[in-house]
Amino acid sequence: MNKFYVLILLPFLLLAQYYGERVTEKSFESSDLFFNSYYLNTFGIYNFRNVATGLFDDPFLRLHLNPALLPND
Repeated sequence: MNKFYVLILLPFLLLAQYYGERVTEKSFESSDLFFNSYYLNTFGIYNFRNVATGLFDDPFLRLHLNPALLPND
């Protein structure tokens, strides 16, 4: 029965990744690390950045590829 209580109470005792609406690392990190974008070419393919927008199913990437997909109100 004690194991059951530990399993139930353990998530409340551990520190979460988020504190409120901020990521825990942002709470004590003072650098601009979280606001810099870094380009990572995972596959080592030449011109991967130019064709990557058509490979992934993401609404923002689709808008970048074809701005005509912007919804009209």
